[in-house]
Amino acid sequence: MEEILALPSVNGPDEVLDILNKISNTRLADEKFSHKVEEYESKIGEISKEVKALKNAVDSEQQVLDSKIAEFEDYNNLLELLSMTLKLWVKIMSKLELQYLILIKSIN
Repeated sequence: MEEILALPSVNGPDEVLDILNKISNTRLADEKFSHKVEEYESKIGEISKEVKALKNAVDSEQQVLDSKIAEFEDYNNLLELLSMTLKLWVKIMSKLELQYLILIKSIN
């Protein structure tokens, strides 16, 4: 009996139909909303997979670039070593030339 008293007062069958239509429309809207939520969750899942795949591809490319950078650093170190060797060779040759000139002068 208390439940009946708790219901809002209704002014006739048209108002009852109006309330029932609103309830029905609300349920339909809830179903449509739930369906849209499922669609968006599915799309988010697909996008998340694509993002993960792209991240993996970027990580893979980064590893390749890191190895190339390390390779070029090795080449750079070798070039610096070669440059230092050539400079030392030039100094040695200059000293040998000077010693040769001194030896020639002393012979004459």
